[in-house]
Amino acid sequence: MLWGINTLIPLLALTSYSALTLAVSLSKPHTQDKYAFRWYLLAMAVWSLSALMVRWREREVYFWFKMMTVSAIASMPGIFYFVQVLLPNKARWDKWVYMYSVVVVIFTLFTNLVITDAYIRDGELCYSFSPVIALVAVPGYLMTIFSIFSLRQGYLEARDARQRNRYRYLILGLVLIVLGLAFNFTELGQYPIDVAANLLTALVITYAILRHQLLDINVVIRRSMLYAFPTIVLGTAYFLIISLALNFFHATTGVQLLSVSLIVAVVAGLVVRPFHDWAQAWIDKIFFRERYDSQQMLQRLSQTTSSEIDLNKLTHMIMDEVTRTLHIERAAFFMKQDKKGEYALVAKQGIDIPKKMAFRSDHPLVNRVMNEQGVLTWSEIETMRWLKSLWKKEIAELEAIGAELFLPLRAKGDLVGIFILGPKLSDQPYTQPEQMILMTLSNQAAVAIQNAQLFSIAQKELEERRGAERSLKMQLKRLSALQSINIAITTNIDMQIPLLMLLEQVIDELKADAADVLLLDEETQVLAYVAGRGFYTDALKFTRLKPGKGLAGQAAKKMSVLYIKQRPGKRSDIAERIPTAAGGTVCCILWCSAGCERPGKGSAGNISPFSFAARSGMDGLP
Repeated sequence: MLWGINTLIPLLALTSYSALTLAVSLSKPHTQDKYAFRWYLLAMAVWSLSALMVRWREREVYFWFKMMTVSAIASMPGIFYFVQVLLPNKARWDKWVYMYSVVVVIFTLFTNLVITDAYIRDGELCYSFSPVIALVAVPGYLMTIFSIFSLRQGYLEARDARQRNRYRYLILGLVLIVLGLAFNFTELGQYPIDVAANLLTALVITYAILRHQLLDINVVIRRSMLYAFPTIVLGTAYFLIISLALNFFHATTGVQLLSVSLIVAVVAGLVVRPFHDWAQAWIDKIFFRERYDSQQMLQRLSQTTSSEIDLNKLTHMIMDEVTRTLHIERAAFFMKQDKKGEYALVAKQGIDIPKKMAFRSDHPLVNRVMNEQGVLTWSEIETMRWLKSLWKKEIAELEAIGAELFLPLRAKGDLVGIFILGPKLSDQPYTQPEQMILMTLSNQAAVAIQNAQLFSIAQKELEERRGAERSLKMQLKRLSALQSINIAITTNIDMQIPLLMLLEQVIDELKADAADVLLLDEETQVLAYVAGRGFYTDALKFTRLKPGKGLAGQAAKKMSVLYIKQRPGKRSDIAERIPTAAGGTVCCILWCSAGCERPGKGSAGNISPFSFAARSGMDGLP
């Protein structure tokens, strides 16, 4: 046998299909689709072996050519069986296909009615078929074409990008096989074109496994490459160094051979170890690029999340790292709220949804994620019946998120949150290793996020307590001021003393620059100045206003606090006129000017206590 293209191509095809058969057989779990695909790969491996033996065993050409034809026939029901298992819609007449295939294989192998002759002449393969070959080949071609159209239909119906890619490459491989077989009925059939097409199909299947996780057996093949490549290179280098050392030292005796080999082994072990690590790292970057980046991301987040206790910073840090590494546009965190038990939105990126969006505690999505041990995908949710039972608003919210993955955040067995990720910018599906790394990240981040959430709650409670303490101190201070004012009113006949004390307390508490009091004369119904503090001029002493006239008159008429915004060029922030009453009628107006702060809604208030002080003292005024 001479080595050439007629033997090299079948040998490469045999190696490829044998490796694929071994990978599928060793991969776990053992599913029905893997079982069916293994029979197809086995038939292709026998086909390649027979093509090689036709050139290798020239005295047995006729037998091996029969084997090559039979294995080609067997591959067609093999791929038909695999497609039937892979797709949800199965043909009802598939049993007849298998029965017919068994009859055709036996008929072709054990009779001479299909292949009349096959031999090697002048290095060329010569063979002839009988007309019966039409009954063998045509149904096989129709079977393969039917499988191609079934895969195309599955491709059109599939919504998962990963599954669509798998169908696409399987269709390409079958088309190559059909085209390669067509050459066997021409003068070019003496060349291994059909086997070359099988080799290309094996490469397409290998690419589908490595790139799109066909049957989820990429781990087996990639790990084999990971460990086999450095081992082969280092083993070859080791034997080369041993040979060179033996020749250099002219080692011939057993002692010399053992000594030189031992020395070279020790030196090689010390020298090549860094190269081995470098080779593995290089393969990680080339064949495991997404996993390599993801592992680096996981290491970085493991170091940083444990020391961050700010919930907002922590969630955004995780989102930024994940979206940047995996090239994702959308992400969101929904965390469990202790009061209502709902899962509220706490952080988002690239998603246009309301900030107050939340999933109720009994939401079907929450229950599904809670019961899910791994990653939940949107394609799985679309097939669930409860999706149709949701309200239109809830369905619209889920669609607005545009999620691809739902990752449970569990801490001490409790679902503390949901980490949602959108599709990749490349439209490529998430690989199985990526999902595993994201699940590991979720488990690690859940504890850190829960701690940050507890710290945030504790910090909020502490701030509320401090606010309550400040409010209590302010109330006590004001009560003390009220007491002082009441004592001054009841112990002094002169009205100026309690009014001046009131103004001092107002200026001190409200941080005002000036304040004055206008008293209502019951006979003339005129508001007249009676006391003031902090003004640079005495012009206010001559103020006399009718109720409803001027700012003070408006406050008196409306019987409510009047706020005046800062005027251009003025230093005051807010000016306030406070009507004070006795017996249900207005008796005076308190004016606070410049620098006083307007009390907020729901606060203890900076004005009301002094309105009360004025009211409480009005009955005692002369």
